[in-house]
Amino acid sequence: MMAAVPLRSGPADACGERRHPSSRTPHVMEVSMRRKPAIKVTTVYAGLAATWILVSSGLIPALDSVMTVGQWVELAKGLVFVLVTAVALYQALRRIARDETLRYQLLLAEHPQPMLLIDPGDGRIVDANRAAAVFYRWPLDRLRALTLFDLAVSPRELVADDLRQVCDRRRLRFETKHRLGFDEICEVEMFAGPARIADRELVYSVVVDVSERQRAVRELADRERRFHALFEHALSAVVILVPVRDAEGLLVDFTVLDCNNALREHLDIDPGRAVGRHWSEVVPEADREALFMPLADVLAGVGSSRFEAEAFGRTLAVNAYRIGLDQLVAVFADVSAGARAQQALRASEARYRDMFEHNPNPMWVFDVETLAFLDVNDAAVRKYGYSREEFLTMSIDRIRPPEDVALLRVDVAQPRVGAEAPERWRHLLKNGRLIEVEVACHDFEFDGRPARMVLIHDLSDRIRIENALRESEERLSLALLGANDGWWDWDLESDRLYYSPRWWSMLGYAHNELPADSGLWRRLAHPEDLPEAERIIRETLAEGRRRYRVECRMRHRDGHWLPIVSSGLVTYSGEKPIRISGANADLSGFHRLDEQRRMIERVFVASSQGMMIVDRDGVILDVNPAFEAITGYSRDEVIGRSPRLLQSGRHDQAFYAALWQTLTETGQWRGEVWNRRKSGEIYPEWLTISADRDEQGRVRQYIGVFSDLTQVRQANDKAEYLLRHDPLTGLINRAALIERMTHGLARARRASTGAAAVLVAVEGLTAVVDGLGHPAGDQALAGVARRLAAQVRASEVLARFGERVFAVFSEDAAVAEHLASLAGRLLSVFDPAIEIDGHRLVLTADIGIALFPDDGETVTDLLKHAESALDAARAAGPRRWRCFSEALGQQAERRLQLESGLVSAIERDELLLHVQPQVDQDTQALAGVEVLLRWRHPALGLLGPGEFIPVAERLGLMPDIGAWVIDALCTHLKEWRARGIVVPLAAVNVSVQQLDSTELPGQVAAALSRHGVDAGQIELELTESMLMRDPEQARLLLTRLRELGVGLALDDFGTGYSSLASLSRLPLTRLKIDRSFVAQIGREMRAEGIVRAVIGLGRSLGLTVVAEGIETPEQAEFLRREGCRVGQGFLYARPMPIATLPDWLGLFRQAHTEG
Repeated sequence: MMAAVPLRSGPADACGERRHPSSRTPHVMEVSMRRKPAIKVTTVYAGLAATWILVSSGLIPALDSVMTVGQWVELAKGLVFVLVTAVALYQALRRIARDETLRYQLLLAEHPQPMLLIDPGDGRIVDANRAAAVFYRWPLDRLRALTLFDLAVSPRELVADDLRQVCDRRRLRFETKHRLGFDEICEVEMFAGPARIADRELVYSVVVDVSERQRAVRELADRERRFHALFEHALSAVVILVPVRDAEGLLVDFTVLDCNNALREHLDIDPGRAVGRHWSEVVPEADREALFMPLADVLAGVGSSRFEAEAFGRTLAVNAYRIGLDQLVAVFADVSAGARAQQALRASEARYRDMFEHNPNPMWVFDVETLAFLDVNDAAVRKYGYSREEFLTMSIDRIRPPEDVALLRVDVAQPRVGAEAPERWRHLLKNGRLIEVEVACHDFEFDGRPARMVLIHDLSDRIRIENALRESEERLSLALLGANDGWWDWDLESDRLYYSPRWWSMLGYAHNELPADSGLWRRLAHPEDLPEAERIIRETLAEGRRRYRVECRMRHRDGHWLPIVSSGLVTYSGEKPIRISGANADLSGFHRLDEQRRMIERVFVASSQGMMIVDRDGVILDVNPAFEAITGYSRDEVIGRSPRLLQSGRHDQAFYAALWQTLTETGQWRGEVWNRRKSGEIYPEWLTISADRDEQGRVRQYIGVFSDLTQVRQANDKAEYLLRHDPLTGLINRAALIERMTHGLARARRASTGAAAVLVAVEGLTAVVDGLGHPAGDQALAGVARRLAAQVRASEVLARFGERVFAVFSEDAAVAEHLASLAGRLLSVFDPAIEIDGHRLVLTADIGIALFPDDGETVTDLLKHAESALDAARAAGPRRWRCFSEALGQQAERRLQLESGLVSAIERDELLLHVQPQVDQDTQALAGVEVLLRWRHPALGLLGPGEFIPVAERLGLMPDIGAWVIDALCTHLKEWRARGIVVPLAAVNVSVQQLDSTELPGQVAAALSRHGVDAGQIELELTESMLMRDPEQARLLLTRLRELGVGLALDDFGTGYSSLASLSRLPLTRLKIDRSFVAQIGREMRAEGIVRAVIGLGRSLGLTVVAEGIETPEQAEFLRREGCRVGQGFLYARPMPIATLPDWLGLFRQAHTEG
């Protein structure tokens, strides 16, 4: 035991005399064992006690005279008492000293961390605990024979000075490096303090392994340098601005806090002179307003973060965003450079894409609204175990434990702008393992959708190391869990092996996941490598060597082979080997470096960009195949020659002088250059030259990378054409039309003349597409375009305005005669029919016209009013044309109000339910209600369904509105049931869109289940025309609804064209006689006959018949007499708010009870 080890004697140092209690810290466990010698304390006590007895007994005056016997007795009693208590005190002090020594030895032995007791005079290790021996990998006796100077890597003078500072209490914590066994160097932190033990002044030290922490600090510093390099070498100009405010807090200017070198290229501003200056001093006076106000709006959170500005003599695309609460980052890109800017953009995207794909940390992009993965990099695929295809079908909540999903959704709802501190989350791997990660993210737009980019740093290893340090035991856990090597210890006599946690994690296993016996490493070793490894170990033991080294592959938990180097140290007892200890190191990193080198060579060879390496004297060292393909020169023809052989002669000496000056000052130059191929052809290329420097900053070589811009320019010309023209018809597109109209209206305004915007909508294409397919529809549309172009005059502009709409802008059609002529010419192109592949296609058109300046003075107003006129022409019938009028404008404005308000009517709780009772005409009891929908528009008031339902159907909102109606109705039925109010049946109208949706049965079932409503209380009303659109599909859907127990009614029966055969196959429960027939009862015999027929048909099919629109007692009596029991109409009640039904029902029952 450690406690049995005696302390060695040695020279003492006077360090303890300078100790002060205020120097104690929580990290230093100072052992203060200084005790006054027991004999000295006892003697002082005896003297003081005897003096007190003499004084308190009044014997001091008697000493000058003869003392009485009584006085002598009192004096003897006191002295005997002092003597006895002094002996007891002496024994107690001796016992305390021994107990404190034992406590110190127990503390030293049982402490889980390495502890050293050091003589500050000569640095000798006076004592150490078992944890220190394990940490330093030395036997305990050998460790006690060493000095601190033997362990320290620092010079002896520095170590001695550290010991003196500990003695003086000037410094109690050190970070240094120590030598361990096997010639390893470890970074440690020492918490030290002076201690006096057995009258010796010593230094007490606790040693902590900080290798992993220091590695993390270095990685953080490297990451900061990389991000700084990214900032400095970004292709766009980046400026960080701090607002300048006046005494009232108003923003008056910005201060340039930092900027990158691209500021010189994009804004012609010296970055070194810009930092620290006001923004108004940097920006030319004429451009200050264009740049200051948008940036001020972004800082205030009210402006767009992306805008364009004309400044510095060019067009700038600006992307600005806030950092924190009061800083602004502005990114400027020169978008006026045409092909050069586009090429630079593509190069920048490629670089950032490369950074994303090759980042060693997992990264992904997800949709903020749907949480779906939009993109992931290879590191994420490797880390999480999902393939890229699997990722792209998942949402991010799949990789979160269920209990974290709610917090995730809250977090996603918070915008991420600028730099924010990373957050810690838990993630689920595909194999089910839960890991803790650090997440950094930023919001941006991805293909026009709000998205978030996420960078993941796995904290698993760090957390595992921290936990293992807290649970450290006697073994090497404390020293080796944070190391990168997997340590193992093999007791050859007991054949027992210990594997460190890092050994397990290196191979992907949890600690002790497999049986930790001596055969484990053999089972995991590659069969081809195992014989050689065993041979080396056998020969090492047979020849009595202490060290060996083996390289082999070991199977990782996920199945791949991990290259491992295992270094072993053999311990002998005499000549007998008794123990082998060692460590396994992962060689995959070295293999990856080698693979990266080979990958760079492959990129050099396979790149489509020309590459040229030139030494600092301007001699070509190497070129890649793309260089040969672009220039026409072979590799052998250019190696050893000067790049001047490629010069075209278009650039003068000043151009090359500026190029070399920029390259010398910044280390890089990029720009467009005209060079000459071997064939003599001159061509443009985008060239980037970078200087490769050594550690001292001296240029070793230059690397040139260039792309042939010939095809890029051709592609740009084509792209420019497509930006302004419709590819199908060859006509200008909507954007180009607006531009032409803007100029035309300006001319008409100056000349005080008129103009007209004409929209031509082609009708009949739907039938062509349905019958012959989309290619035929495209051919027909192209044919119409050709005919229209033949009718358009030189002063008129023809464009494709929409999918099936053409536009004509005329500057000489300001009077009715001209308008009629123009409309006639345009309509004439549809005669005769168009022939395609032997088919004669009959197409028609509708035309809407708006005049300048009567119908609008802007392009927007003119086109909007032409669309309103086009809608009116469509409503009037085929081959009609209409001019805009004020009434049409009002209709369009009201339609726009309805469309914009209806989208959010449910959210704003603007929809209302009304009901109209249905009465049993025999018993005068409530037979049910029909549910009617109303909309309380904030500006237009209460609207009936006839006004807004068609709008909802056009916008595709009826499925959502219908689901809301059913849910709201079930809420009221549940409430009425709780109040004891019985409503036998509630009928709800169903729209065509609901019938076309397969979700209707599920929505109804969910509402019934959610509110606990009986399905028999709900009836869905459908019309004949809805059912006859697709009778078979309607039958299947209605069958599913009837299986739920829901009733089905055929509304407005007799007004459609359904056959009795089709009707008999539908699972209906009620027929409703249309109000138009009921209104003619007593007036027209034919209507009465139809009513009788419907009632008879319902009776024969076993259906309940309901009559709508009953307004007179005569109508009610006729229907009751003919066998129609259920009636509905103003005779009984008008439609009422659903909340008032219970009151009406009470009054209705009271009236009939009294009657």
